[in-house]
Amino acid sequence: MHDDDLVLLDAPDAAWFNVLYYFPWKDYQIYGAQYYDALYEFNIREAKKRQERLSEQEDQIDETQEQAKQRLLFARVTMQEYQEAANPAIIYEGEVPESGLSKINPESISPGVVPNRLGGKKPKCFFSLLKSFLGATLMGFAPEPEKVYLLLNSNPSFVRVCGFAPKNEKDEYCFMHVPSLRKLEQFDQIMTEWGIWQTLKLQEVRRNIESGLIKKEDELVADTTHYYAYSGFETVKYIDDKGKEQKKSQSKLTKNCRCENRETCEHPWVLADDGAGTIVKSNNKMYWGHKASIIGFPRQGVPLDAVPISDASTFDGETLYPHVEKLFNDLPEIKSSIKRILYDSACDYKELKEKLLNDFGIVLKASLNPRR
Repeated sequence: MHDDDLVLLDAPDAAWFNVLYYFPWKDYQIYGAQYYDALYEFNIREAKKRQERLSEQEDQIDETQEQAKQRLLFARVTMQEYQEAANPAIIYEGEVPESGLSKINPESISPGVVPNRLGGKKPKCFFSLLKSFLGATLMGFAPEPEKVYLLLNSNPSFVRVCGFAPKNEKDEYCFMHVPSLRKLEQFDQIMTEWGIWQTLKLQEVRRNIESGLIKKEDELVADTTHYYAYSGFETVKYIDDKGKEQKKSQSKLTKNCRCENRETCEHPWVLADDGAGTIVKSNNKMYWGHKASIIGFPRQGVPLDAVPISDASTFDGETLYPHVEKLFNDLPEIKSSIKRILYDSACDYKELKEKLLNDFGIVLKASLNPRR
């Protein structure tokens, strides 16, 4: 063991190293098997995409950019009042790709032991990748590929405790080498798209509740937070149901292709930053960003769940009910103990209070909204 690592193992301010060094990897073998199966399907999917020359969405071939702006505008959650069959998915959950039968036996993998596939390079070790993202969180950084990549290329002790080995410029590929930024982005994408992050998150919360590390409370507290969107937006004009011209900020459009003339190619226009919107705070300040809803136990200050909102311009008061519903579906063991939920003035309206009381038996305590 490296001398620096010995110091960190006993350092009171380096709890992250202790957690990663004694990481209980056997508890995560099932997630590793799910990841390797998903990686295999992901590679097949991406190979098929590279072979496809034409878009399958023939109905969008002749769509102009202006028409696409209107189509995408009215498809947003905050514009569902103009749709005949409104069913707004306020909380973004994505679509988990369908997976075939499990191919990897969880017991066959361990740190440094990865599945063998016919052809191709050995995949990076799941446990090392997982520890690098968890370690970033424990060190106070956002668990994002860019932050993880920076830590892996600036902290040798972090590299070693995660199970990676430094890569020299002339070294040939080795599955134990520090991964590239692209590989970290791919790992995060697969873990997100296949719902593995979500499953792992719920299991950790459930394990902490069962062990008593998190004590059940009779109250919940919820709120939203925002994150700046580092993207461009434009003001789109539209006609409302009363025939009046209105305006709404929307992400700029792009196409997921490399065609020379993207204005006329067959590929459909999409939002460059889907989910971004104008967020209005109580002090009348406006931000272009993304929104998330957070819910947890107030006395312990422990968040139980955090979810992205499909459209950041969604009013805060509309996010509470679907989040409570999702929380009880994911963690039914806490439902019977909850009697009250706390929120700010955004939820101070009669209809929501009655719905929460009738459906869940929960009393909503919201601060007074003087405008109601």
